[in-house]
Amino acid sequence: VCGDGVVRAGVEACDDGNQVDNDGCNNQCQVVANCGGWLWNNACWYTAAAVNMSCAEVCANRGGFDVAGSTHSGNQVGKHFWPNKRDPGRNWVPIECSSTDNNTNWGANGGTPSPNWRFGACYLNCACNN
Repeated sequence: VCGDGVVRAGVEACDDGNQVDNDGCNNQCQVVANCGGWLWNNACWYTAAAVNMSCAEVCANRGGFDVAGSTHSGNQVGKHFWPNKRDPGRNWVPIECSSTDNNTNWGANGGTPSPNWRFGACYLNCACNN
């Protein structure tokens, strides 16, 4: 069983003995390699270095934008990267947006995110392919 601490050859790539999904060995006992950002929900996440950056720009040197990894509902990533911004309790657009104009972590709404979407008052939180 994944999470029992025993690696089953040919079935599991790793098994770290827990069900923590963001510690290098995910809940499917697969290694998420080369994640220099924050590992969450089987994806490697980064926050934009500046407002008005698209996820295509954030992920340009990180293997490109991970559309499937970025598709979710909520603002879990924004809360990780920007813990002092408030949580509005609702989701806005398909990409998490940590705003500068109202100090809020706006959640993703579960739609398919566009790698080119940007907003002038937001640090986007994006999953990249590395």
